[in-house]
Amino acid sequence: MRLLSIFLALFILSSNSYAQDTDVQSGKYFLPHCKAIIESNKDNPFQMGVCIGVVIALMRLGPSLTTNISFCAPDSVTYAQAVKVIVSYLEAHPDTLHEDFVLLAHVALAEAWPCSK
Repeated sequence: MRLLSIFLALFILSSNSYAQDTDVQSGKYFLPHCKAIIESNKDNPFQMGVCIGVVIALMRLGPSLTTNISFCAPDSVTYAQAVKVIVSYLEAHPDTLHEDFVLLAHVALAEAWPCSK
């Protein structure tokens, strides 16, 4: 049941119905909000919360996804460290910032912590 709840949260966050502007779902939109978490800048706590919510959901789902898209962060990794991985990925790939933030965050985490086969 918990896995279903997390999946539904990810689906809602990545659906067009929650955003009036499609750019609101992009990596470009979320990059400053996720950076604010790292910098402890509380200018927009709601959007920071959405960023960390996506990260928490992905971190919990990562190991249970199908083999080709799963990732396995070490048990000692914090959510703040995962946000840093995502921010670093977004900054290193500015050409992808127009893409969906949830998908970019997933790619960043999967690239950082692939599961051993």
